[in-house]
Amino acid sequence: MKNWFLIGIFMASSSCSVNSKSIDFEGLKIPQEYVLHAPSEGPKGVFDDESIGIALVVPEDEVKRKIPRYQIENRGKRELSFVVEQSFIDLNAVSNSVLTSFVKSDTRVDADKYLPYERLYRSSDSWLLVSSEGGGKFLEAQCSRSGLTGNVEVCYFKKNVNGYGVSFHLENTNIALAKEFEDFISDKIENWRK
Repeated sequence: MKNWFLIGIFMASSSCSVNSKSIDFEGLKIPQEYVLHAPSEGPKGVFDDESIGIALVVPEDEVKRKIPRYQIENRGKRELSFVVEQSFIDLNAVSNSVLTSFVKSDTRVDADKYLPYERLYRSSDSWLLVSSEGGGKFLEAQCSRSGLTGNVEVCYFKKNVNGYGVSFHLENTNIALAKEFEDFISDKIENWRK
């Protein structure tokens, strides 16, 4: 019995030391449990000198506590991933590049069912979310439909948050929570500042 007690104390102290470790990244001290890939761990060409970023994960339960309307999916890992880059993303350049190279094979333009943007369809299963700015269009997200039955809609967002470029994706009705998730990431970044 005494040995089981000692093993329990050892395991508890081991997990505390693992959780107390953190990764330093561009002025942030990120707890290790959130780090999926640090820049030096990433595959060649993904995290390189031109765009240094860190891939992070956050448990969906934690997101749900902060954003009560968030819907946890009943499949796979219960984590959301996002990437924080060392500096701002030139969102105008990204928008111009994507919209300039955009070739519509589907002529439909619809209102998005989650956010107050338009859907410019590339095909029936792929579209761009765009807002109107000063008579022009601005890319908000790139989206697609997937899954075995085509019932999963995913949108990929790029934003600038608290001095860092951030990329993340949301699925189905959670797409409507893009601003709340961006605020969630903003709070995380502020808590991780050294």
